[in-house]
Amino acid sequence: MWGLILTQAPLLNLLSFEFAFACCLPLSFLGAHSGFRASKILNYTNSSKLSIIKIWLTGLKTSIYLALVPLVPILLNAFWVRNCNWFAGFLFYLLLPLATLAIAHGYGILIYRFNSFRPQSNLSDQTVVSSNKTVKPAISEAKALIYFTLIFMIALLWGIWGFISTPSVDVFSVFMGYYPGAIYDEELFIGFRLALSRLEDFMLITVLLILQDHWKIERLAFQSTRFLNRIKNLAFSFMYTLRLSKISILTLIIIHFWAWSLDLHRPAFWIRYRLGGYTESAHFQMYYPQAWSKDRVKKLLTELEFNYQELSQFFQQKPTQSFAVYFYQSPKHKKRLMGAGHTLIAKPWQRSIHIHAPYVGDRVITHELTHAFSADIAPQPHRLSMRYGLLPHMSLIEGLAVAATWTRGRGSGLLSRLSPHQWTAALRRLGIAPPLKALLQPSSFYSYNSSLAYTMCGSFVRFYRDEQGQDALHHLYASGGQGIDLDELIDRWHTWLDALILDDLIINTAEALLKYPSIFSKVCAHELAARRSQAYELESQGKLAEAYALWQSIDHDVPGDQKSLLKRIHLSHLQGDDQQALKFAQHALNSDQSQITLSYLVELRLKEWIIDLDSQVQIQTNKPEQSQAPKTPSVQPQAILTDTTYLHQKYQAYTELLQQSLNRSLWRRLAIKRYAYAVNTPHELRALLIKQLWSSNLENKEKQALLEQAISSHPHSAEVHYLLARSYFNQEQYELAHKHFESALNMKLSHHSLEYESFRLQALGLFYRAQYKQAHIAFENLRDKAKLHILEGEDYSLRLWSDRSRFFDQHQSL
Repeated sequence: MWGLILTQAPLLNLLSFEFAFACCLPLSFLGAHSGFRASKILNYTNSSKLSIIKIWLTGLKTSIYLALVPLVPILLNAFWVRNCNWFAGFLFYLLLPLATLAIAHGYGILIYRFNSFRPQSNLSDQTVVSSNKTVKPAISEAKALIYFTLIFMIALLWGIWGFISTPSVDVFSVFMGYYPGAIYDEELFIGFRLALSRLEDFMLITVLLILQDHWKIERLAFQSTRFLNRIKNLAFSFMYTLRLSKISILTLIIIHFWAWSLDLHRPAFWIRYRLGGYTESAHFQMYYPQAWSKDRVKKLLTELEFNYQELSQFFQQKPTQSFAVYFYQSPKHKKRLMGAGHTLIAKPWQRSIHIHAPYVGDRVITHELTHAFSADIAPQPHRLSMRYGLLPHMSLIEGLAVAATWTRGRGSGLLSRLSPHQWTAALRRLGIAPPLKALLQPSSFYSYNSSLAYTMCGSFVRFYRDEQGQDALHHLYASGGQGIDLDELIDRWHTWLDALILDDLIINTAEALLKYPSIFSKVCAHELAARRSQAYELESQGKLAEAYALWQSIDHDVPGDQKSLLKRIHLSHLQGDDQQALKFAQHALNSDQSQITLSYLVELRLKEWIIDLDSQVQIQTNKPEQSQAPKTPSVQPQAILTDTTYLHQKYQAYTELLQQSLNRSLWRRLAIKRYAYAVNTPHELRALLIKQLWSSNLENKEKQALLEQAISSHPHSAEVHYLLARSYFNQEQYELAHKHFESALNMKLSHHSLEYESFRLQALGLFYRAQYKQAHIAFENLRDKAKLHILEGEDYSLRLWSDRSRFFDQHQSL
């Protein structure tokens, strides 16, 4: 029945980690019950002389099929629901429910056999005589089940206590196996550690059973009537037991220390020890990898103090306690030490946050610190906004964090160009914004994708604060919305949002960015996330064919996956097969042939690929058949590079595409490509931009050398100065970058996006060189340049950088 129920639940309806985890609950009790039954049967037969380990193994032989029964419906369900990795599914099933059955079976025997410690004089009338021997009465199965339930609840509460009292969010559990903790982590990053954890659980129950089997308490401890003799006999019995079970105990000790070395046991002191670095300021205790430089640590600590100032102004009060901040090297590093990989975590009741790969200006620091700040406005002991006092009110918890942070993402990407108000207004125009009352329900929040849910809740909370005031917001958060009528305010919020002026580009972009399923609706979320991560890693290592095969397997399991489509086009091009790349792009855009529903942004990217690849394919098809040269020629045919009509067509195609986008990074890329095909662009620069810089896998230093040569030949090209400046900036050569950005701006760049980026990186370069006063002025000057199409989210971000520069300058002087 349990297996059938799981086939109807999203994310649990295929043979995967989630299905295996869910099966641990009933199989824990089935395993314990089979242990009771095995002990009971063998207790009343001539097999009572068997060792307890043999009883355990004998009982498992007859009960293991119980754990296999749920596989029947889930395997049949594979006819309707795609399974992406059968091997991983069976492996998880072996390590979780099958191992749980064996472990729980052992605990069942352990509980049932405790009755054998009772002295013979206490035998009741229920004593059973078998084979002329007196057999001690056994406890009832019902009572044994109660005892096991208590042990199960203690194990469960121990895991919950670990979550509450330590930095960890995932739990290695004796009966439930492993709970990953961070709900938005699509990659598990668990590997061998899960097997070691189960081995540790298995060895623990083995040792307990051996101790029970050899501990002759009745014969040794209770035969004497004198108390001191009983104590002496008890000690002797203990030493006798150790001698008999020393191998198993030694094995358990070795496994336990091995588990510590692999970070399976992670109290706060252990995580701090493994990180190694520590510093503090007036309001923060900061733990970080010991290898980090002193300069990085100092800047991050100052960044924390800047966020403290910003959030104190937002909450209109200062926190009553200091905060513990844990910084990690990478998602894998964070997953190993505290259980969350890509997901960023805060524990308000501990006033702590956990972030990987932090940097100055990282807005997720603000987001997570908001959770920690909110501890002072939420009830004890959980320090969270709670629905009905029982469930965390995630709509208000995350809505408050977005309202305080306001800019989205970890960089200056497309999502950060607009405010949450504007994105929410666009969602309403599209008709895909869910009713806010539904979104405010704990059961509904996770049914929508995180970007949509966070954005809408953040917009409403910010509006609520602006309309009702800070005290009212604190009351809303503390009460979890109970007893507060929000209908009228929601209507006013809707009216205000609908009055915002939005153009079609904003609306189309919002649909592409925010309209995608939640993690509970994704196919094989963990498996495909792991494959994507591996494919990116292979590409970075230059193993293009292997990366392509992985993306192809993703497309096989999720037909029409748009990320897979774009990556296969990209990898085909890098491998020199531009005909295949063009075929993919044209087929996807052909509505009569393609089965893919393209998002607006993917459609733009495919159009860009077609414009990019058109000339390359012409070159390849015109090559002699006997030629063994690579598909992409070393020199462009003169006829194509200098044909005025062809260049004009390319230039116009890129111009039209520029007008269809809201993405600054796409603007900059198209602007450079358009410049390459301008009629007045020198031929040598055109060849450089089209082939060496765009079409090849050159290292940054190689590209920089080519650009330096181009500058010496064409010192009056603004675009080449811009590209060289970016190259210097990426190499942290900020003074040279500033000089060439200045030259590019003086020579008049061909698109406002290039101007904006030049001004922005100049200001950032000043900040990174610790010239904070000049950086403050540069950011303020950039905010005043209306012709650069600065939108609300960008202006907010520039204002933060201006304030940050001023704060760092004051902190530096102190």
